[in-house]
Amino acid sequence: MGATGITMGELTFIKDGLATTIHDDGEMTVVNAKQCDSCHKWDTALGGFSYRDVSGEVVLWLCAQCRA
Repeated sequence: MGATGITMGELTFIKDGLATTIHDDGEMTVVNAKQCDSCHKWDTALGGFSYRDVSGEVVLWLCAQCRA
């Protein structure tokens, strides 16, 4: 039998503030993760929005879903 062409896909684990993604080719990427202040789910910062006060401190962070 030949190859079926089925791929596994990517898998992301979030623990202790880090999001680890295992890619199709076996490579791993680790990036910071944040908890959304609206939906309270953990997500990577990619596409998120940080609202800062006058001093520059982040007082609100929204994930990409809640930002939209």
